[in-house]
Amino acid sequence: MRGNIALLVAAGGILFFVEMWVPGMVAGIAGAVAWAIALVLTYTHFGMLAGHGLLAAMVIGGTALFLWWMRIFPTTRFGRKWILEATVHGEPNATEAAPAAGVGDEGTALTSLRPAGAVRIGERRIDVVTSGEWIEPGTPVRVVRVEGTKVVVTSR
Repeated sequence: MRGNIALLVAAGGILFFVEMWVPGMVAGIAGAVAWAIALVLTYTHFGMLAGHGLLAAMVIGGTALFLWWMRIFPTTRFGRKWILEATVHGEPNATEAAPAAGVGDEGTALTSLRPAGAVRIGERRIDVVTSGEWIEPGTPVRVVRVEGTKVVVTSR
């Protein structure tokens, strides 16, 4: 029985490691199930003291291994290939963060606005939404509200 429990604990740890590389959470869930079964078997066959010991070992050991992994992995040759180390130089451009249009600006619908689409205001193509109405292409529009990057228009 001890061998089966040890095998389940090891398999769970390996599956948690695999989860970092394989998307979908299947390996992580399988690892959690393996650890849960190991805990249930330990509590059932060896008593509460052994079960608490295994649970403590999983929590403390798992946390220690995770912290060790996070500290050591970026310094390995394999880790350096997987980690982005690019830096952004310079100050952010204020015009990029500014809203694409202001309240009262007028333009023309380039696509059907049902209720989202694109309009041309001046020389700029802007993605907009309406307040629920459908507007056909070519219809003149006016900006009625700007909420962050969301521009709301209505037909003129």
